[in-house]
Amino acid sequence: MITLLIANRKGGVGKTTTTLSLAGGFAKKGLKTVIIDLDTQGHIQYGLGIKHIFEYGIHSALADKSIDIKLLIQKSKIKNLYFIPANINYNSSLLQDKNALKNITKTLENSFDICIIDTAPMSDTMLEMAILSSNYVIVPMKAEYLGLIGTVQFIKIFYKIASKLNTDFEFLGVLPTLYNKSIKEQSDTLNEVQKIIGKERVFPPIRRDVKLTTIFKHGLKQLDSEHSRGKDDYDNIIQIVLSKLSL
Repeated sequence: MITLLIANRKGGVGKTTTTLSLAGGFAKKGLKTVIIDLDTQGHIQYGLGIKHIFEYGIHSALADKSIDIKLLIQKSKIKNLYFIPANINYNSSLLQDKNALKNITKTLENSFDICIIDTAPMSDTMLEMAILSSNYVIVPMKAEYLGLIGTVQFIKIFYKIASKLNTDFEFLGVLPTLYNKSIKEQSDTLNEVQKIIGKERVFPPIRRDVKLTTIFKHGLKQLDSEHSRGKDDYDNIIQIVLSKLSL
C-alpha cells in the first residue's frame, strides 16, 4: 500500500478538495483507496456526501490502541473508495504517540492499494505523526504571494522534521490551486515557486472553479457526473501522480 500525505500548515489552500479529487480518481482507476481524515473539521465525509456524525473516528483509534481500526472504515458512495472519519472537534493536542498513525497504516497495508492522509494545519506532534506514516507528500499552495512564502516555510519545516525522524519518503511536489492566469500576481507566483523549488517539483495549477466548492454541498459523486475545468485539471494531476508512483 502506498501512503500519500496532503499537507500544508496554511488553511484554505485546497488540501481537502485535493484529497477528495485524487482519491476519487484513483478509485475510478480500479485502485482500492482509503482516506484518513486527520482534520477535526471532518470535511472529508461531507465531500463524500455523508452527513452522519460518527461516534468513533481516527482520533479515537490514535488515542486508544485497543480500538480495531478496521471497524472504523466506512464505505463511500463511490466504488473502491473508503474513508476513516475524523472525530469532529477533537482536541488533537491530546495525542502524543508519534507512531500511533504509522501503526494504524501498517494494519491497512494488505487491504488497500492507496491511503491518502488529509490534514489540518497541524502541531509539530501531528505533523511528525503524519510524516512517519507516509511514503509521499504533495503540498497544495494557493497561487498568491503569501501562499508562496508560507509554502516555502512549510517545506523547510517539513524537511527538518523528516530529517530528524530519519524517514524514507519522497516529496512529489507543490500543487498550485485556485489559479487564475489573468491575475499577474498569480502567474508571477507560479513562476517564482518554479524557480525556488524547481519546475519539475511544481504540478500544473488547478484553475479556480466554483464547481469545485460544490463538493462539500452535493458530494464528490455529483461533481464527477459534471464537466468542469477544475475537474479536468485534477484528472490531469491524477495521471501525473499515477505515473510518478509507477501505478
